Amino acid sequence: MKGTSLCQKVQNPDSMAMMNFKWFAHRLSLQLSATKS
Repeated sequence: MKGTSLCQKVQNPDSMAMMNFKWFAHRLSLQLSATKS
């Protein structure tokens, strides 16, 4: 049952969203600092 294992991975969407947000913010800050200089 691959569906059940996938559901177990998505049991904690908050942590995944936080990871994605941190990565996105990191990339965004890099782009901003690159354009300023």
